Amino acid sequence: MSGSVQALMMVKKAGVPPPLPVASFTRTPSGGTLPLAVQCTDTSTDAPGATYAWTFGDGGTSTAKNPTHVYAGTGTYTIGLTIRVYGVYYTAPGQTVQVTAAVVPVAAFTAVPLSGQVPLSVQFTDTSVNASGASYAWVFGDGATSTAQNPQHTYNAAGNWNAQLTITVAAVPYASPIQVIAAAAVPPPTPVASFTRTPASGLVPLSVQFTDTSLNAGGATYYWVFGDGGTSTAQNPQHTYNSPGTYNPQLTITVGGTGYASPPQTVTVSAVPVAAYFRTPSSGPNPLSVQFYDQSNPAPSAWSWNFGDGGVSSAQNPQHTYLNYGTFTTTLNVTIGGQNYAAIPQSVTATPVVDGYSLVCGNINTAFGRSGLGYNQQTGDPVGSVNPLTFQGAQILELYGDNVEIVLTLSGIHAADFFHGLNLPGVTQLNWLNAYYFNSVGGVNTQWKWNTPWLWSDGSSFNFSMTR
Repeated sequence: MSGSVQALMMVKKAGVPPPLPVASFTRTPSGGTLPLAVQCTDTSTDAPGATYAWTFGDGGTSTAKNPTHVYAGTGTYTIGLTIRVYGVYYTAPGQTVQVTAAVVPVAAFTAVPLSGQVPLSVQFTDTSVNASGASYAWVFGDGATSTAQNPQHTYNAAGNWNAQLTITVAAVPYASPIQVIAAAAVPPPTPVASFTRTPASGLVPLSVQFTDTSLNAGGATYYWVFGDGGTSTAQNPQHTYNSPGTYNPQLTITVGGTGYASPPQTVTVSAVPVAAYFRTPSSGPNPLSVQFYDQSNPAPSAWSWNFGDGGVSSAQNPQHTYLNYGTFTTTLNVTIGGQNYAAIPQSVTATPVVDGYSLVCGNINTAFGRSGLGYNQQTGDPVGSVNPLTFQGAQILELYGDNVEIVLTLSGIHAADFFHGLNLPGVTQLNWLNAYYFNSVGGVNTQWKWNTPWLWSDGSSFNFSMTR
């Protein structure tokens, strides 16, 4: 009996028409990545004794009631179900499945920095994809490990270290590419050439001690240039500068085949200080004004003048007036660089002037007195024969008011018998009675002194006068 007839007979027998079968199903999941396994479950109703015909859209089929189908390719597929009930076919609405490419976990990471000097601290950061629920296993290449997601690690030894991350997703391990961490040893510090010099300045010849103060210069060799043509290869040389000038010594050190030059320094060598001066004029009638000029080298910082007549000055170029006559020794002491230096003394001669007259000597190298005879200095009587007295000089000693003091210096056997005065035009005669000697050699009076204004009574005179 056919199914349709059987169904009709059942209807007739029950008196109520039976419900028609309805084909339906579910699929789980409705989409996913390769490989995608989809569970198809029949949910048809009023389908007793049904048979099943499934199509999965990728060419695959099944007659199972609740089949599982695995999609091996990407795409959108329509699943269809047809049931056969009592020889009648009923088709369920089709349902689609979206299949995409498989998403494979990719282990990856960053390391910052990738290089540097030890101790080198590196931050490792996980950048893996498709790694939900992953666990982490790091190896840093130097024997250290970590299971943190984003660890930090410090390399204390120099070297190129291979760091790698392995993630495990759904019990499957995935390893990242290796990254090399370059940890470099700390390089030695750069050598720095430097030195000191003592002293930095002074007088020629100047001996200077040079001392190496270079840094990071183990095993260095040394080459000095002193600026005056001299050189040295000693570490701490001594050098003498023999000429004045400004010099620029410099040190070059060589470390590991590389030269390093110091900044140059300055050494100043000065000539030996010389105290000197000149005066103008060096002689003349008093009162005599003299200008003194310092010629010391180098320039002093202080001056001390002594003019020989009790006058002093601390000026550099003083002017001084000599009120008395005579020869005066002048001196200059200067201070240069904290040291005292004395100039060679020089003399100044101030010649006398009496009431506007200068002392002039005439020809008196003859016998003194009347008729060429000498006279007893006490009685005025002629004595002996003609025997000339030799005139050796005359000098005005003092000027005060109207008084003049004159000294005559004579020689000869009758020097002790000299007695006459002399006439001074415009000035009162000298009185021999007021003459006195003040110097005696071997019992003979050789220097005589007169004081004016005493008179000589008989008017006799020498050829000796005062002239303007």
